[in-house]
Amino acid sequence: MGHSLNPDDPERDPHPPLELTFWKFVREMKQTMRIVMTKNFFDQWGESKETKRIWAMVDFTLPINRYLRAVFIFLLFGPAIFVFVWIPSYLVNIVFYAHLNYATHQPNEDGDYEILDLNSSWYYRFMNVIGQGCYYHKTHHWKPTSINPQSINSTREEPLVSFKFGDEKKG
Repeated sequence: MGHSLNPDDPERDPHPPLELTFWKFVREMKQTMRIVMTKNFFDQWGESKETKRIWAMVDFTLPINRYLRAVFIFLLFGPAIFVFVWIPSYLVNIVFYAHLNYATHQPNEDGDYEILDLNSSWYYRFMNVIGQGCYYHKTHHWKPTSINPQSINSTREEPLVSFKFGDEKKG
């Protein structure tokens, strides 16, 4: 019950762009992912004293894991590689991931959020080649287990799941 089945639902999709500007979306994405992961965990396992204890441990250890991985990379490759290669690649990864989700989930005239397949510029064509069709996001939602959504014939009749971003969800 995640992103592919519930696109742009702010309670089920860990990265709906909704009405945020791109940079605000980048800043808030980690927090929205945390909120949705928490909700999905309790939806799956229920809310009890034990599951709350387990989730508290997960919530505590996830940031520790992130910092320990950074320390490991620093110790493995040294400060120069860490600063000039790993940190920039980490930041590019965050911005790329945010852009992929922001650019491919856009509002339409009806107030719904439309999921797009993008291949209209040199950037999208290049990224689709090196990223196995990553900007074919509409097709990814239609067939999320595909390794390369770009290779699927997306001229299908049936609509994708759509989410109406109504007034009750804006608050």
